[in-house]
Amino acid sequence: MRLERAPHVLYVAWGFPPARGGGVYRALATVNAFACRGFRVTVLTADRAALRRYTGLDTSLEARIDPRVTVRRVPFSWPARDSELRRWGVWRALFPRVWWRARKGLDLLAFPEYGYGPWRRPLESAAQQVHEHDPVDLVVASANPNVDFMAADALARRGVPYLLDYRDAWMLDVFGGGLLHPQGGRVDRIERRLLAGATQVWFVNDPIRDWHRSRHPGVADRMHVVANGYDPQYAPAPRVDQAPEGRPLIFGYLGTVTSKVPLQEFAHGWRLARAGDPWLADATADLWGYLGFYATPDPDLLALVDGHAADGMAYRGPVPKHEVGDRYAEFDVALLILGSGRYVTSGKVFEYATSALPIVSVHDPGNAASDVLRGYPLWFPVADLRPESIAEALSAAGRAARSASIQTRRDCREYAERFRRDLQLDPRVCELYRQITGRDAPDPDPPPQVTQEGRQSAGSSTSGATRPRHVVVLRGPSGHEDPAMTLTRARKRLRVRPDDTVTILTWPTRHPWPAAARALMTTLTRTTLSRADVVVTTDRIGQATAWTFARMRPGSPVVTGWEAGAVRLADAGDGTAQRRPRPEGDAERQPAGRASRSNSEPSTRAE
Repeated sequence: MRLERAPHVLYVAWGFPPARGGGVYRALATVNAFACRGFRVTVLTADRAALRRYTGLDTSLEARIDPRVTVRRVPFSWPARDSELRRWGVWRALFPRVWWRARKGLDLLAFPEYGYGPWRRPLESAAQQVHEHDPVDLVVASANPNVDFMAADALARRGVPYLLDYRDAWMLDVFGGGLLHPQGGRVDRIERRLLAGATQVWFVNDPIRDWHRSRHPGVADRMHVVANGYDPQYAPAPRVDQAPEGRPLIFGYLGTVTSKVPLQEFAHGWRLARAGDPWLADATADLWGYLGFYATPDPDLLALVDGHAADGMAYRGPVPKHEVGDRYAEFDVALLILGSGRYVTSGKVFEYATSALPIVSVHDPGNAASDVLRGYPLWFPVADLRPESIAEALSAAGRAARSASIQTRRDCREYAERFRRDLQLDPRVCELYRQITGRDAPDPDPPPQVTQEGRQSAGSSTSGATRPRHVVVLRGPSGHEDPAMTLTRARKRLRVRPDDTVTILTWPTRHPWPAAARALMTTLTRTTLSRADVVVTTDRIGQATAWTFARMRPGSPVVTGWEAGAVRLADAGDGTAQRRPRPEGDAERQPAGRASRSNSEPSTRAE
């Protein structure tokens, strides 16, 4: 049947701009590709408040959404990660472990995915509403989370074809190669049913597609590879010049570091390379992006980086997308540090290749990223993950940064041209247009260009406010850690600015509720908390005090946990949290390092 009107695509992705994360760029590029080829596009995604609370925002990406695309945000709640104590019930505050086990069970009732399962019903309802208002001709569901697929399942019952875009595998452990869920279990049954009914299934590389083809031979002819590639508008300008003499070399990493990434192995190899190679004696290793999946740096990963500060290794923080090119321009060598596994590629590998920089691959040689970089003129892969092998690759790359010719660097950029994302997406989008409408897709109609000033304006909110803030950290007995160490960790984890005040409150007892009651009876504690912009807790004793205070003062700015504190600080930085006026006659803030202690009041440490 020939469709005369412009086809309507419903695109479903929990993470969509302004969410931050590697998968967001694939979602953004796919949506824009459909819009440029004549599709009418509606996006279903999580609401902004949820994205801000759970992943953090990169608002510069919103300016990149094609203005012809309609974005509909579906409310999303993640109780297990809810940081606002005033919304906690007594059961959760008193028995957090019991509450957590019950919460996990509730998450899985509607859909077998922790945290995201309850979103199935609101998502299906939103998809049906979109279809009733404007009939949908194709659903494109991009996972993970895999609950995104259920919007496609809901409209498939009404005869709407759908496409499944796997940004990650569901059953396959891409790092270990085994199964993440039991054979014949609930996840397996749902995936088999969804794959059987899909018009097309996209994967990011050949190994993942081939694994699924062997497991689902009846769907093999509908499975395709649509590699991530790089976006030309975000790609760094190629470095065709050699690293200048007379200054230390800068080795740079840009991306998300998780527990799967061999960061510790790299740190050991980096220390060995600096000690054994005079070319690298004063070199630095700068890590840009995120340590962990969420807005706050993972404490274990941050501690690992801090432990190698003397070796010139440092975490520099997240980078808005419009500033990525500036970071690459500072690098002399690019560090590609990836988790092991033949199914792992990472979208960053394509962007790295466009930089024309020497690239050091610190990952299992069998990693799928090796297939992408094999043939890149300035590629320096490690033979294995032993420190000696990593140090050897680092040394070779450092020398290449000083000596590689202009022609070699041009060859690097030419090699990368084949990995442009539009070259991956456009043929598939055109094929879908022909299948739906019976005619060829119109010529590309790109959206209006966004000016550099517009991009900077869109991303300006990520820089944070300039006013100082007062951050109070509540913790239990000081025996497990020196207060000075807590203060140092608080400043690093929460990314507190130099003009902010950080106060640490501790109590001598190890019993949460007596400590909370005793603390809140003191004038010092009540006064300190009432003047705070952000209250953060590090353990159950601090949590009990903060929860009690939140009940006593409904308007108090109380949150819990290291991560929650960072989220709240980020909120204050983008203007969504307003500072409450302090009482008249308020005393000056405590000087740096001042501390007080008595038998009747908690100890206080401020900076």
